[in-house]
Amino acid sequence: EGYSNFLWVSLLAFTQKTEAFFIPLTPKLLGALFCIFSILILKKQGNSFSSPLLGAILILLIPTHPSIVQWSMSGLETGLYMFLLLVHIHLLSRPIFSEKGLSFLGLTVSLLALTRPEAILLIITSPILLWGQQNYGKKMLLYLIPLVVILGGYELFRLSYFQDILPNTFYAKGLQSVENGSLWLKPHHLAKGIFGPVGIGGLIGLGTLLVWLWRKGYWNLQLKALLLLTII
Repeated sequence: EGYSNFLWVSLLAFTQKTEAFFIPLTPKLLGALFCIFSILILKKQGNSFSSPLLGAILILLIPTHPSIVQWSMSGLETGLYMFLLLVHIHLLSRPIFSEKGLSFLGLTVSLLALTRPEAILLIITSPILLWGQQNYGKKMLLYLIPLVVILGGYELFRLSYFQDILPNTFYAKGLQSVENGSLWLKPHHLAKGIFGPVGIGGLIGLGTLLVWLWRKGYWNLQLKALLLLTII
């Protein structure tokens, strides 16, 4: 599995080269560290809410969510992936996209795709949210440069090392899911992973809330980004 989580394995390899890698301590410490970083980002986001309780609930999601605790503390890339995703969402929710911000959006998407292969789908978020703005072509160029350099270089590495551009999980998990029919259960498992026993009901509830906010006139950039990320 590690070969598909390139950024996480590279980070662990760096600690090994610097003789700071100890099993099982180093992966657990790094996982906890990225969870702490994620809490700090959520705290900053929570400060913008009028209700301190809502901000506190957001922060509590990390230390109480079973998937986050289970996998980040077992040495996998969950903490890193969550941290990068929250950074990306934070950048997306800014009212104005600066030139530096657009490049950072491209950078975070690239790092997310290097952490988990399916994150490459997030590439479409910024082009959709920025559609219709002035200097759209220039903004897309600034956004795509980090993507082309980082992901292009990674795919060249995969071609030279594995003679393949598809991630290993495509063969280890993707084909298996298609063959045994569990592919159609993935939305159900995803909803349970996010909302617990509520499952699909939670996903429907979130969609209903977004529609209600849209009809009430609260349809700002943050909500557009949230809806788009939820769909993806």
